[in-house]
Amino acid sequence: MDQKQVLKNFEKDGFVIIKNVFSLDEIENIRKSCEKLRQGTEEILPADNFSYDEIREFILDERVLRYIRLVLGPKLVYFGESSASFDAHSAPHFHKDARGDSVDPQQNDYPVIRMGVYLQNHKNHSGGLKVRVGSHRHVHLIRRNFKKLFKSKKEERLKLSSFKVGKSYNLPIEAGDLAIWSLRTDHSPNAVRLKIAPNLSVNPKIEPLIPNFMRIPEDKPRVVLFNTFGVDHELHDNYLNQRINKIGRARWLNSSFDSPEAKKLCEKHGIALRFDGLTNAQKG
Repeated sequence: MDQKQVLKNFEKDGFVIIKNVFSLDEIENIRKSCEKLRQGTEEILPADNFSYDEIREFILDERVLRYIRLVLGPKLVYFGESSASFDAHSAPHFHKDARGDSVDPQQNDYPVIRMGVYLQNHKNHSGGLKVRVGSHRHVHLIRRNFKKLFKSKKEERLKLSSFKVGKSYNLPIEAGDLAIWSLRTDHSPNAVRLKIAPNLSVNPKIEPLIPNFMRIPEDKPRVVLFNTFGVDHELHDNYLNQRINKIGRARWLNSSFDSPEAKKLCEKHGIALRFDGLTNAQKG
């Protein structure tokens, strides 16, 4: 895809996959680096990705950043929310990661995205990401949101067209691909692919009931690099303020994205750093 098509797909679907951003040799090298840093059974490294030289260099590759800027804008902001995840199997369910977001999603774009580099094949195997296509323009079908249909203030009122359920879709991510999705996009981790219908995307609440003999197994032990970027915006501030206390204090204190090395590299790539969470944790 050219850049226009990448942006068109992201704006229409709420996610985009850019194929073959990294070579298989590069993916294997970063996998080895992550496993070496892990040195144990933890499902997630104890600090953010920018605290590790090897991962920071990998994420801040211009082959990645060019697409992040394309969907968000040129002035990226990073505040410490990222992770290297290993074999993590959290409870599958559709959810949105946007926080402090009271705006009708049809009215504006959300200024925070998450990117994922999966270090194994999920196009033909289980364990990838499941999304609802176009759900970044829709709200959850819950009572609290239905009440907003009748708000007296026009700016707080939702439209009936905001209540839709997008098609469920297992992203065909392969090693070397870059996935980017809006935090308003409904998604669920660890998607299951069925042997009898590998392209069928079933409701994530049903997936735990599917017996192993019906599942396509995972390609290899699952390693994923997640990174969150935003741009200066009130909704980004709302998200950050709510995430500061959700990310455990120990994780903030383990992180060192305020190191001279991290600052220098981010400055080189034009990325602004915010230390709200780090400062809050240090104050105790």
